[in-house]
Amino acid sequence: MTFCRLIISVLSAFLSVISVFAQDNLEVVYIIPSSHYDLGFEMPPEDILAELKPHIDEIIVNAEADPNFRFTIEDTWHVLEWRKRTDNKELIESFARLVRSGQIQVSMSFGSMHSEFMSAEALNRIAYDWTKLSKELNIDSDFAMMNDVPGFVTRLPQILAKSGVRYFVNGSNLGLGMGGGTSLYPGTMPFYWESPDGSKVLMWQTQGARGGYTEGIADYWLDPRSKDPYHDTHFYPEEFNGMTNLEIMLKGMDKLKTKYAEAGYPYDAVMIIHSHDFVTSDWARDNLMPSVDEWNEAGYSPRIQVATPKDFFDHIETKYGRDFPVYQGDWTGLWSEAKINSPGISATARWCYNHLIAAENLWTVLDIQHGDYHPALQPALENPDLGEWYRTWKYYPIGNIWEAYYKLNKYAEHSGSGQTGWPGLTSKNQINRQNEQYVDYVSSTRSDVQALIQQGLLVLGNDTVEVAAEGQQLLVFNPLSWDRTDVVRVVAPPGQEISVTDSEGHAVAVQRSTESSFEFIAVEVPSLGYKSYRIEYHPQVKGSNPIGVEGDYRMENAQYQIEIRELDGVISSIVDKNSGKEIVNQSASKGWNELMRWTLLYEQPMALGKAEITVDSGPVSQRIIVKRPGSMWPETWINLYHALPRIEMSNQLDRSKMPFVAQTGLADYYSILFPFNYSETPQIRIENGAGFHRWPEEYLPGARLDAAVPQHVLSFHGNNNGTFIQVDLGMKESFFNHLPAWPADGTRVLHENTVRASIMRKFDQGVTSDMGAMNFPTVEPGLDFEDWYSYAVSAQATTSFDAVTASRMGWEFNLPLQTVILPPNTRTYSSEGSFLSLDADNVEILAFKPEESGERGYYIIRLQEISGDSTKVTVTTPFTIHEAERVTLTEDIQLSSLSYDPLMVEMGPYETCTIRLKLTK
Repeated sequence: MTFCRLIISVLSAFLSVISVFAQDNLEVVYIIPSSHYDLGFEMPPEDILAELKPHIDEIIVNAEADPNFRFTIEDTWHVLEWRKRTDNKELIESFARLVRSGQIQVSMSFGSMHSEFMSAEALNRIAYDWTKLSKELNIDSDFAMMNDVPGFVTRLPQILAKSGVRYFVNGSNLGLGMGGGTSLYPGTMPFYWESPDGSKVLMWQTQGARGGYTEGIADYWLDPRSKDPYHDTHFYPEEFNGMTNLEIMLKGMDKLKTKYAEAGYPYDAVMIIHSHDFVTSDWARDNLMPSVDEWNEAGYSPRIQVATPKDFFDHIETKYGRDFPVYQGDWTGLWSEAKINSPGISATARWCYNHLIAAENLWTVLDIQHGDYHPALQPALENPDLGEWYRTWKYYPIGNIWEAYYKLNKYAEHSGSGQTGWPGLTSKNQINRQNEQYVDYVSSTRSDVQALIQQGLLVLGNDTVEVAAEGQQLLVFNPLSWDRTDVVRVVAPPGQEISVTDSEGHAVAVQRSTESSFEFIAVEVPSLGYKSYRIEYHPQVKGSNPIGVEGDYRMENAQYQIEIRELDGVISSIVDKNSGKEIVNQSASKGWNELMRWTLLYEQPMALGKAEITVDSGPVSQRIIVKRPGSMWPETWINLYHALPRIEMSNQLDRSKMPFVAQTGLADYYSILFPFNYSETPQIRIENGAGFHRWPEEYLPGARLDAAVPQHVLSFHGNNNGTFIQVDLGMKESFFNHLPAWPADGTRVLHENTVRASIMRKFDQGVTSDMGAMNFPTVEPGLDFEDWYSYAVSAQATTSFDAVTASRMGWEFNLPLQTVILPPNTRTYSSEGSFLSLDADNVEILAFKPEESGERGYYIIRLQEISGDSTKVTVTTPFTIHEAERVTLTEDIQLSSLSYDPLMVEMGPYETCTIRLKLTK
């Protein structure tokens, strides 16, 4: 015991020496003036946009008046909105000059985003708007900042690095009780955050209960003059009242030095963010800078320097080189949980993200095929007065695509969510208008994308016009980069049936799916291509609907056998017939595809009362329909297709039947439960847009682990009573999955191996600034959404994880085959065709689009390796390739030339590769 006490005493003394050394070693504090703008929160987002004009005008004035003034603009959208409202060329040049001089630094990131909610391709374009601005204004940057959000997806460093970002700054808000951040703060700052492909950015992260990004004011009181913008009170403790500014700053500096010293911080400088919500740059001019001058003139140490992030990183790299620790892992922070406040808006946004790919791929093909100028325009093109104007004309609808991504970015920004408002901050009118604007962003985008797809398919189908056989041609378009066999749904007029034949005249099995639609299986539709079928309409024959059988609670095909509980229609068993293994954990307290209402304190199963159950059977599929009249869970459909390797489950909720939730209580969560049958906690993999990462192993230290947000699919792999089984769970409208597990030390045992696919977090009441407590009938005013939430599951016996099968199931479930019925007497050049294909299953095409520069004839293919394997992939296209080169993610810098006969690309594990091609038809 004496020896142990001696060791402890020696260690304590040693740590004290280190602590004192670290404190004394700190020579300079780089303080970064900025302002945090939520796109919403304090007022409706469209009102916020207008605030950026006077805000940046004021920054320019302050910077021009004082060469020591510094300011960091944390989001690109701030400058975009200012630029839209600024025509004064002198003012624009003043801004550009101040950026070039280093007084103003601009983040290359569009905004502070819920990165895990965004689609892979939307996140890939996070710096596109900056790239356009930088070229227009002749300015440069190599840093990105995202604040408030306490974490990001593991692939973000690759996106940033391949967009030209070297440095990443984040202030993580830990004040909402939702976790986030890392345990690397503060002692391991800065560190290289590395993506699985090996790309990395040098990162400085701070965090705190007051927001992280407010630390200079709220945590360390280095600006004692400024007050909380929400409460008009100082941030320092009340017991400091009566102290001088310098005395308060000394207290704050001691707190800062102690915090970093106790964490073993080894460097002589730190970076502290001086920011708050919607604050004016006058705060820096009138409050911060006089305080800093007073401190430095008094000769206190460490010296404080008003700076930009560039100043800090230049110092730290100049003095210490670039040999900083490297960490790899996800740390999303999972703030996208806020987006299940408005599940219909979020579901619509997810639909748009997926279908934008179809629209863009389709119109890129059409641009190559039809983008040449009409011969009648040739004289105008040669006219020096008109030619430049005419050359801006494009076949590809670039405005529609850009607007769609911009609107979705507005919702993906970290305030984007229909809600009842922050207590006492906004008026009833502001809350309603904010929610209406979020609804408009996604609803108008969905309408636009639907129109783009239908217009494009009609153009593709009208390549030739000729007299054809009876009936009409149905064009089936596959926007994904592999051949696929999948379900096709066709709407038929009331009282009509359809028959379908393929291009060789063979009849195709058809089955009615609803009163107004039919479905059939399209076989081997080519990669990013099409296949045509002929359909004919006939009067409906009595008794031609699928046979409905009551009292039967089972169905099966060649791969699966499914049973449901007679009482409530919850799935009690799924057997993978190939392995003979049960997929459902039958000893769990809840069933598979069961709805549960819960809070942090209680759980309430919703499968109550006798259900009405019918089994439909036909030549295409079997379907169990469960009806629960009068309940908040009125209907469930379970589809089992004869020719597809997945089971589909769809659940409708009725919010009008849900209990009221007051502002004073805990939010109600509504989740669909999936208990998996494994001998122990399985290996869980989360699809992240660049493959999959493992839960909980592949996370940064201290990251939040209680939930997972995939692009489309969660994959489970583990021992099922002696056989290793992979089960893939696809999700369409919902995305946020609670993983109830313990302990919190990273080993994580998943309770009953059950995932809670959380659909909704429900509040019905808010406290307004003008009328007090208000009940809100909806936070999604005007949204056309029927509250259906769909899932898919597939299973296979495999000793190792199969990323390709998992990814493809998720994509195919979320992005169906697209169809259009062509006008009579029309058909395509051939019965089927592919515009792009790959010969490596582990590589996917994320984007096929015209180049951002707008130079005619140049196109971008973005490839993604998903399995973690080095790969050589051959790209095949019927178009003629004239040039090929690798470029940066933002498409503006050539990296290397590629041979293109054939076009072969070498890719590293999890690499995102952007290829620029010159193509003609």
